[in-house]
Amino acid sequence: MRITAGKLAGMKAVSNDRGVIAAAAMDQRGSLKKSLAKEKGAEVSDHEMEEFKSLVTEVLDTAARQRVRPRSVALAMSAARSAEVSQRW
Repeated sequence: MRITAGKLAGMKAVSNDRGVIAAAAMDQRGSLKKSLAKEKGAEVSDHEMEEFKSLVTEVLDTAARQRVRPRSVALAMSAARSAEVSQRW
């Protein structure tokens, strides 16, 4: 298989020194929501899903070099970080 120089550079940028790509992804198709609802014993709201995904991302942030987040989670995390910065000043 041939890989272009650009693709190789991109793969190196997202991998560690052993060539392992450290990435975190969460299911967006609803099965995660169903699994959480089963554990909770009740429906899981969209807000609870966003909160769960934000917390998981926060924990995994130090280990993952690349992340794909739903827009709602990314916006919520940006707002939280902005609030933290505002409180410091």
